Amino acid sequence: MTAPPAATVYAPPRPLMRHGYLVRSNKAVAFLWTAELLSRLLAVGDRAGAVPARPQRILLANWAHIGDVLTGLPTLGALRAAFPDAVIDVLTSRAGGIALESCRLHDAVHTVDHFLLNRSAASRAARLHTYLDDRRRFLRAAAAARYEVAIDLYPYFPPAAPLLRQAGIAVRCGFTSGGFGPLLTHPVAWRPQDKPIGQYGRDLIVALWPALGPALPPLLRYRPAIGGAADGARPPAPYVVIHTGSGAAYREWPEQHWHDLIALWREEAPLLVFCGTGPAEGARARRLAAGTAAGRAMLFLDRSWADFTRLMAGAAGVVCLESAAAHLAATFALPTVAIYSGTNGHRLWGPDNPGARLLSAPTGCAPCHRGCAAMACVRGVTPAEVLDAIRAVMPVAAPAAG
Repeated sequence: MTAPPAATVYAPPRPLMRHGYLVRSNKAVAFLWTAELLSRLLAVGDRAGAVPARPQRILLANWAHIGDVLTGLPTLGALRAAFPDAVIDVLTSRAGGIALESCRLHDAVHTVDHFLLNRSAASRAARLHTYLDDRRRFLRAAAAARYEVAIDLYPYFPPAAPLLRQAGIAVRCGFTSGGFGPLLTHPVAWRPQDKPIGQYGRDLIVALWPALGPALPPLLRYRPAIGGAADGARPPAPYVVIHTGSGAAYREWPEQHWHDLIALWREEAPLLVFCGTGPAEGARARRLAAGTAAGRAMLFLDRSWADFTRLMAGAAGVVCLESAAAHLAATFALPTVAIYSGTNGHRLWGPDNPGARLLSAPTGCAPCHRGCAAMACVRGVTPAEVLDAIRAVMPVAAPAAG
């Protein structure tokens, strides 16, 4: 397939920000302006607590999806390095909490599935019911924990600021780009910068503890702890992990492209480990594995996050889409070829990994911050281009015949 001309526009691009908010439409801006006014009225009489120089109890909030939590690990690591004796707990979603299973930087985890971020198949009413139950449970736990400082790392709507204020946490820091800024005692304006999203937490830390600024280097990648082999034993090396799923179906590469890639790569490919979660990804992985050379495929389906982490840690490389797999690969600095959409800026939302090669077909609308029916930015990436990138970044080849 030939990539579309660079000047082709498939959907009118939207700006990354509108009036200081990370939202896509003017209707969303109007809603957040209204929320801003109500927040100011609600916050009348609030007094910002003094920021403790050596806090004893810190809460880091990031209640989005697993990839977002992975990109937040450098901030968690910086807090642990700065305050090694503090209790540092995390407020996240159930999905995001999976990313913390192999992490040794925090103490406890609180899970709250916001109904607007919940990707489960449950009804809207069920998601709202879950959210309200989670809120009540969290507020009881926060009252007992008596946190001194809360940091909301999620820059989009909905922010955790209203919940953190209701929890009575005296010092609340976060980005104003998701709205409800008046409910923060230490609001920070989110501004586009030439750095990956995982580095933005530095701005929040410095807003609370300015003295740390000169000594605080770029936030370091955190490598998850690797437990025992158990039932997640690694395949024989060398092997390459193939992950064909994404958090959003419109960002997926056509299945025929995967088949064509494997056909092109077939004779020189090492062991290919096809990963996936759920019936659709599992069925696709089986179809792809059936097209590989004899003895060169392994299925790794519906396994635990710990097993997946162990698998990734031993891989010679990763081929994936715009997904948590790319960010997990970055924690191990693995050679990675990732097929990315043009919906968001790659520098901002791509993996913080110098060994990663991100591929998108050129379109005049990227980054569009919206997506479209054509998604030529993904579907226009050719299997030959992916194979060229694999050969450039992954020094692997098929094992010699017996």
